[in-house]
Amino acid sequence: MSIDKNTIKEICKIAKIHLTNEEIEEIEKDLNPIVEYMDSMDELDLENVEPTYRVFDSINPFREDEVKESLNHEDVFANTENREGNYFKIKG
Repeated sequence: MSIDKNTIKEICKIAKIHLTNEEIEEIEKDLNPIVEYMDSMDELDLENVEPTYRVFDSINPFREDEVKESLNHEDVFANTENREGNYFKIKG
């Protein structure tokens, strides 16, 4: 698999990013080795490898993980006019 200029242009269009042709060529040159490396991982024999979700156990040292009462919706939306139901309304 490789990433061509048209794919990069399509991604830029979706992300609403304008790039020059030189920038697109540079991104293509940078991305393709990464994609090739990722493709090489398909060749690994992982049949006896257990799935790993975290490399290290993660513990928050700053506070205990306790269930506390949260704010009610009226308090959360008290200072905004941009509310629609129980959501903040933003420009899309």
